[in-house]
Amino acid sequence: MGSSLSSACPRRSSAGGLGELGIPGEYAWEGLADDRIDAYYAAKDQVIEELEKSSGSTVELYDGTWVQRIPPQAKEMLKGLLLRRAVGLVHVLKPIEEQRRGMRLLQNRGYLPDNHIASFERAEELCQAELKSIFEESQELAPEAPPNAIIQCAVQAYNEHGIDGRRSADDNGGAFEDVKRGFFQTSKKQDRLVHGFRIGVEVEAHSLKTAALNGARGQVKGPSGTDRVAVVFPAPLGEKALKPDNLKIAPQWPEIHPDAKEAPFVHFEAVMRRAKNESMGLSLRHEPPLEKQVQGQESCLVITGILPDGYVQKYNAAQQEEHLRLRPRDLIIAVVDGSLEESRQKPVGGNSRMILTLIEASRTPLKMLIRRLLGPPVRFKAGQRVFANCGEEGWLPGIVVKVWEEERESMVPYVIRLEHTGGIVFAPVDCDQYVKKGDPRFKVGDDVMINMEGGYKSGNISEVIDKGTYTAYKATVDKMAIDVPEDLNQFVRQIARFTKGTEVLAKMSDGYQPGTIEALYHPQWVYSVRLKAAGNVVYVPEDVDAFVKKK
Repeated sequence: MGSSLSSACPRRSSAGGLGELGIPGEYAWEGLADDRIDAYYAAKDQVIEELEKSSGSTVELYDGTWVQRIPPQAKEMLKGLLLRRAVGLVHVLKPIEEQRRGMRLLQNRGYLPDNHIASFERAEELCQAELKSIFEESQELAPEAPPNAIIQCAVQAYNEHGIDGRRSADDNGGAFEDVKRGFFQTSKKQDRLVHGFRIGVEVEAHSLKTAALNGARGQVKGPSGTDRVAVVFPAPLGEKALKPDNLKIAPQWPEIHPDAKEAPFVHFEAVMRRAKNESMGLSLRHEPPLEKQVQGQESCLVITGILPDGYVQKYNAAQQEEHLRLRPRDLIIAVVDGSLEESRQKPVGGNSRMILTLIEASRTPLKMLIRRLLGPPVRFKAGQRVFANCGEEGWLPGIVVKVWEEERESMVPYVIRLEHTGGIVFAPVDCDQYVKKGDPRFKVGDDVMINMEGGYKSGNISEVIDKGTYTAYKATVDKMAIDVPEDLNQFVRQIARFTKGTEVLAKMSDGYQPGTIEALYHPQWVYSVRLKAAGNVVYVPEDVDAFVKKK
């Protein structure tokens, strides 16, 4: 992972030799909260000094009895300052913890400069030393509390109130003070945290042998035994007792831009090859509900859970690519009876009752057309040209390659491939501070390739239409007027630089490899290239030197 700039799109690693990552020479972090550390020790020194004046004797700090001799208000003041110090540590330690695995991965692949990983490890060491010091101070101030109680509660305070501890608009005015008072007390307030998770918080299960649970979201109910967390998942999963290591706070969605109107989704086909009379193992509901369906209205089935010991659980376990596994909230919009002769295979869709009837008929194979909602509405689509704020490098043109991807335990609206280098950045929020609509690729009079009637044909742009968050065109093909709905490769492409049979150099993970162009123009790629050395075919997404150049 690269450093996250406050006003620029952070960079991240990219696969397939996509150019320079832009990772700085040293790991960028805010450093420890020295002002909070100094404030705590200054207050502690003052309390000790006043105690020595009132007692007329020197206070020995090592035996811990001094805490019992100071006024209650002084003790509470030190607790509050130590809490603020712990919240400051959580603020800088949280991103380090989140990035550790990615750092190791990038280091193993040789992407990180030596100074970068060394400075990252130094930041870890400083945080661990501060953590140890906070533990020691908390044990002096509240020996009756568990050693890690202060950090658990600091995480709660940070998640609820941020680094500055400001109350939200709907706070009752005393929530933060309640948290402060409860940190070092064996009270019901402390029970709100279970192994670092606040009771009621939404969590997501991961890395479990039971595939049906991975990706499922539920609410923390409370402790289960001494080492597990009780989590209530939607039916049919119900309540489960899971280890804290198999849970994470469910990624939260950033704010939706007011110009974002359309929620992005993907379609894919899942082929169910279950044995005769084998249970599909899906919990389903009608959408809209049966009692609200009206004649002529399209309906579908929503997956609400993956049942244990059903076929879908085995199907998911066999899928190497996670995005092909069925998940709760996926929509089954159509099914096809694959047991029929191919000429008789027709999709059954638009009617949830008919879809369910075919699923329950135990036909095999059964093809399901799945629609997966990726997230809330966004302004730009995958494939759309945008400008990404790359900090000191300025606004660089790029292409949205993914929307709503998990990054650092939150969902980012855009993953962007920079046009000229192939480098990957992501926009943490869908706003003009990070990402803006790109310029139209074409102007009136430009010759282009337009996708129509099953292939790309030569055309000419006759009008450029600004649609606000995207660009459309009018064009002519063989004197016929054509509407190009959006400036996306699936509708219109630039005329390729190379022709079929041209010898080129294709960018691979280990550098440029010689090959020959075998085909041109596809919604997902501009060239297919057969490599000379390996003999395999690779696909070139964009017609720029970062991916392909003349031999």
